[in-house]
Formats: sequence, C-alpha cells, structure tokens
Amino acid sequence: MKKYIYNLESPKKYSYISINTTGLSYNNSEIFSIGILLGHENKICLLIIEDLKEEEKLLKETLEIINGNDFIAYNGDFVRNFLMAKISAYNLPVNFEIISLLKRLRTFSYIFKSHSFAKSSMDEYFSLPKDELSGKELAKIIDDYLKLRDEKIFEKIKTYAYKSLLGLENLHTKIENFLESYLNFSLKDYRFYIDEILLIKNILTITGRSDYKNSYFSANGLYTLSLGENFKIQINSLNNLYDEKNYCYYVKKKDFKGLKNSEVLKSPKEILIIYYKDYIIENILNLIKYILDKEI
Repeated sequence: MKKYIYNLESPKKYSYISINTTGLSYNNSEIFSIGILLGHENKICLLIIEDLKEEEKLLKETLEIINGNDFIAYNGDFVRNFLMAKISAYNLPVNFEIISLLKRLRTFSYIFKSHSFAKSSMDEYFSLPKDELSGKELAKIIDDYLKLRDEKIFEKIKTYAYKSLLGLENLHTKIENFLESYLNFSLKDYRFYIDEILLIKNILTITGRSDYKNSYFSANGLYTLSLGENFKIQINSLNNLYDEKNYCYYVKKKDFKGLKNSEVLKSPKEILIIYYKDYIIENILNLIKYILDKEI
C-alpha cells in the first residue's frame, strides 16, 4: 500500500472523504483507494493499495486518520455504508461521521430546480470541470492495474483521487454559497438562516436560526411565530386543483397585503401560491419576510 500526503495552499473549512472501489456491491467489490482532505490540518492524504489483500491495512490506516472527525462525501450514504460493511468484516473500531452532500441537495431540490443530482450534473450546473472518469471507467482502470501492474495506470488513479477531492471541496463551497443566497437574509438588523421548509397537510412550517436574542411569540388565525435564537413559523394554507391532476397550496393576498407572486408560476391575482409539485421558494421567502417584518 502506498500513502501520499499533500499540503494545501489555502486552509479549508471542512473535511472531505472519497473512496474508489472495484464495483458498487459491498459484498462483491473492494475498496482500492481512499482520499481524505483534512481541512483542520490543511492537507490531503491518499491511501492506495497495490493488492486487494491489503484492504484491511488500508482501512486500519484510514481509521487512524478519520476517527473522531466529521467528513463530507458527495454520496455520503454510499461511502458510509461501503466503509462500514468492510470495517465490520474486520471488527475495527469506528468513531467518525460522514455527511451526505447529495442528501442536502435533495432537501433543497426546490431551490436548484435540477432534474438530476448526479455529481456530473451538479458540476455542470455550477460550470465546474467534470470528473475525468465515470465510476464505470474508474472501475475498469482499477481492474486493468490489478491485472497489468502498470505504473502509468496507477498514476492515473492517484491523479484522479487527488483531483476528485479538490473538486468535491469546490463543489461543496459553490453549493453552500448558492443556498446561502436563498436561505440567509437580513431584516431590521437581524440575521436569519432557514434550516427547513416543510408542508404537512395544509400547514407550512419554516424552522431556522437567527441572532434575535429575545424571546417572542405571536399567534393568529393565519400563522404562529416563535422567535429567538431559533425560530419557527407555521402558516395555515388553503389548497385547490391547479390543473387536472395536481393541487396547489396558497394563501390569500388580502391577508398579507402587499405581497406579489413571483414570475415562476402563473396564478390568480388574489392568491399567493406556496406549493405546486414542489415548494415555490420565491413566494415562500416573500411570505416569511412579510411576517417577520410585521412582527419584530
């Protein structure tokens, strides 16, 4: 097994992890390499085996590095499950967390309005260079190396592992900046950050954080507001058919005077649609700001 350490030119806020495998099955595939970007140490560590018999050694050295820390992976569930399947087979100690960037994207799918959250699609969405190899192509190259032991192939795998980690960090930064432009806003000298928007039946619930230091509560027939360092807004909505198959959820503009519909979705002038097939984030943000502005 070979281990490579690279110092980064600029510090990173988060840590990242990626794995390269011989296939997608936990039971029938092996981990060939593990890439770790340690933001707190400002370095990248690549661990690459030269023989599949070295997988246990690869995992032991990886755990020495990652235990006690949190990491971001693009498909965090896949990376976590693959690692845990292999680690449990060797009965090794585990103390790390992997956060899925893909899951975060899906949570806020209504902001991105993308038909696909494949990493290649997100790279294209943010005009970033795509990975040089697909997962299938990478598995083929790993298989070629294991058969031929060609150092040029090994170098190609190593280069890919290094670049993909930097690409993941760059993509994550782009995603968080983009989300912040929607979910983070200022109002009357206070900052607000939305963590979740959820519609259950006819109640739209918005939860988040703020730097509002006092405790405040307000309730009426239209909404309830609980405000402090954490806030929750629950808005009563109405629903009706928008087309032959799909319902929309809305509030009446007369109850929230001055609100305007975004241009995203056509609707009667008397209502503000907050959900049709998915959340209408522009209208929801206008509604949130209207309530906060009125109450504080």
